[in-house]
Amino acid sequence: MANPLWAAELRDAKCDWVVCGGAKVGNAHNQEQAMNHMTGEIIAAVAGSPDGVVSIYFLSVARAWEEHQINGALAALQSAKEEGLIGSIGLHVAGSALGVASLWRFHDAFDVVLVPHNPRTEKDYQGVVATASDRRVGVVQESVFDWGAGVPFFAMPNTGWKLGGALLADRLRVNPVLLGVMSVNEMETATQAAQDSSKLGIDLESLWQTYKNPDSWCEPLERHDWEAARQKYLKDLNGH
Repeated sequence: MANPLWAAELRDAKCDWVVCGGAKVGNAHNQEQAMNHMTGEIIAAVAGSPDGVVSIYFLSVARAWEEHQINGALAALQSAKEEGLIGSIGLHVAGSALGVASLWRFHDAFDVVLVPHNPRTEKDYQGVVATASDRRVGVVQESVFDWGAGVPFFAMPNTGWKLGGALLADRLRVNPVLLGVMSVNEMETATQAAQDSSKLGIDLESLWQTYKNPDSWCEPLERHDWEAARQKYLKDLNGH
């Protein structure tokens, strides 16, 4: 079992207000423009926080940036951190891990990285974890339920909430998970998973390995009963 590696700034830190932003910085034509874009987003994020502080600000990067864009964004984030407006600076891998490699290679400003982890992103995830381990940067998983259907994978026919809870519990044994919930039932499932790290008797490894092949996880989504299951899941959101 692997333990999360956290930067010193994150140890015992509260995590009250987490923000992903900065995507527009990738269109900046110079460093000043990049810094202004980032500063404006930070100010808006801080204004929306209940206590005027962003616990972790994840810089969301989907592709390789120019050096002036990176420098401008990091200058704004570092300044906000020094002023106490941001607790920690994070990197959100919003696209291919190769697209954000330069931010890792030449810049050491990040305390934590947020990266999708599901069968479709397994290779990128493992690459990010290896780099994070070398740099002693914390890792947070996201999109653990997004297997390509627009709703959680456990809404597929012949699956259920219990399977989702078991997978979440299993992922939590490795690294923290950032999870958006759309219903009370999902919230209860997530809470139970966080309290009980057992696999609930389900062979998750076999399921995971099967769906790592895109041909395997696409096929079930094309079954005639998938749309009915998806509609049932969406309806259940309002019924739980």
